[in-house]
Amino acid sequence: MFSKLKFINLNYWRKHKRIAQVSLDISERNFVIQKIKLTLMVSFSFSCHGHSNVTSRHKSTLEFTTDSDLSLRGDCILGVRATANLNGLPSDIKKLLRNEKTRIKMMIRTADYTEEIWGNGHPELQLSDKTAIIVRKSDFICPRTLMIKANKSAIDISNEIRYMMKNPDSKMEVTIHLEEGSIETSKQA
Repeated sequence: MFSKLKFINLNYWRKHKRIAQVSLDISERNFVIQKIKLTLMVSFSFSCHGHSNVTSRHKSTLEFTTDSDLSLRGDCILGVRATANLNGLPSDIKKLLRNEKTRIKMMIRTADYTEEIWGNGHPELQLSDKTAIIVRKSDFICPRTLMIKANKSAIDISNEIRYMMKNPDSKMEVTIHLEEGSIETSKQA
């Protein structure tokens, strides 16, 4: 009798914010662990508010700013009065963001809508700006860049969210999930 179990999550690793996926071959006499994949998952969140000048029409970037004012020239900005900036991120988060194997998922939530954006980290990310958090479709890096090679920019955000954020009373929650590149090993038991 031979069966194969794939991707068993172990509670110990999940408890420590690591997900262990184990692929096992099971026969009557022995267990063979083919692959152990450990993934570190970390998250951080911040909030921001809407502004009457939000247009979100930029085709390659998306920005959140700690500034309270916004001109019509800021066409990549989706939220103002952000409660976080890149300079203030903890060093362990910056370390993950600087790993090019890190996949970054940004979840944007308003009262009624949710948007998901995926991008990548990079070793050259400076993460030092005190006012802006920028998501880029390109691989351009400056002190204001959070992630590169993102699948969305300001213009790609749903019309419902973009319209809602034109209201200064609107509030948005942004959560960044970081998934560090996996460590794979093979062992026999």
